[in-house]
Amino acid sequence: MSNKNKNDELVFSELAKEQESTSVYKDKLPSLAVGDKITADNVMKGLLLSSGNDMAIMIAESISGNIENFSKVMNSKVASLGMENSFFYTPNGLDSDNLLDGNEHYSTAYDMGLLGIEAFKHQWIKDTIALENSEFTTVSGLKCDLRNTNSNLNKNGCLGGKTGYTDKAGKCLVAFYNKNNRNLVGVVLGGESPGFFTDMNTIIDYSFKKEK
Repeated sequence: MSNKNKNDELVFSELAKEQESTSVYKDKLPSLAVGDKITADNVMKGLLLSSGNDMAIMIAESISGNIENFSKVMNSKVASLGMENSFFYTPNGLDSDNLLDGNEHYSTAYDMGLLGIEAFKHQWIKDTIALENSEFTTVSGLKCDLRNTNSNLNKNGCLGGKTGYTDKAGKCLVAFYNKNNRNLVGVVLGGESPGFFTDMNTIIDYSFKKEK
């Protein structure tokens, strides 16, 4: 978002192809080939609607050349946002020992809230996470349908959000709400499916009842 325009083209790489599910390539479009070009807008949709681990790799390589250099970019952003208890290494959040290669990788609910608030300031992200469904298209014309993984979207005032999952982190969700002229961001970490969506509703209902 900060480095690309929507029509800029990114290249599907071997490392992107190797990423585990969830992945646009492995779960939605197995005809994708290394070297295929995808516009930044479609990559953003693959990232935010389908949690495409492969899309995150494409972004990292396009901006920084490799994931190690992109980690430095992420953590510079972390510092600028006052996220004092976070350190990011892999661009997609996958945290197996072989991927981390000895590097630490962690965050907190509060820090993810700060990150969410920053992300929600940007119209491209807001518009993307508000989509229930969208078509994903490569420059050469390969197509597939994407469905938003945020089951709370457009319910109870939910404007959008982003799900996440790893074995270590559990089911996670950062989501944005507007009701009664109030904006809230909610964060659930370490949840279970499908209960983490219910957990979010509980947090949001409680919060809206509180005085500002």
